[in-house]
Amino acid sequence: MTRTTPEVAPLSRKFGITPADSNIPDADYEIYTDGSRIENETGFAVCMLKDEINIQNYLFKLNTFNSVFQAELAAIEFAATGLSKRK
Repeated sequence: MTRTTPEVAPLSRKFGITPADSNIPDADYEIYTDGSRIENETGFAVCMLKDEINIQNYLFKLNTFNSVFQAELAAIEFAATGLSKRK
């Protein structure tokens, strides 16, 4: 079996993931993600800040069979792919 490495397109912007108590100098936006599961409800949120001002919140409800770990990953995926396309 031959394995190939997928090609990755270069990002046109600076992009990085850092702990919440640190920052990326000269970043255009700060984006915070959170996945949650309480009782039988699962979802995630993504919050976008520019110059320390909350400019956009995204809230999503997932299916009842989704785990909190899936919610956390969905939030990160949304932030990394969906918001990186924002101009």
